[in-house]
Amino acid sequence: LRNITANWGHAAHDWKVAMNQFAILYGDRFTRPSW
Repeated sequence: LRNITANWGHAAHDWKVAMNQFAILYGDRFTRPSW
């Protein structure tokens, strides 16, 4: 169970980075969530 939560935390971080990349690439066409 600890491994699952650790991996989820890492995936969430990667997702945030990916969302930032999408925001840069697509600009106005992409609405970034306010985290």
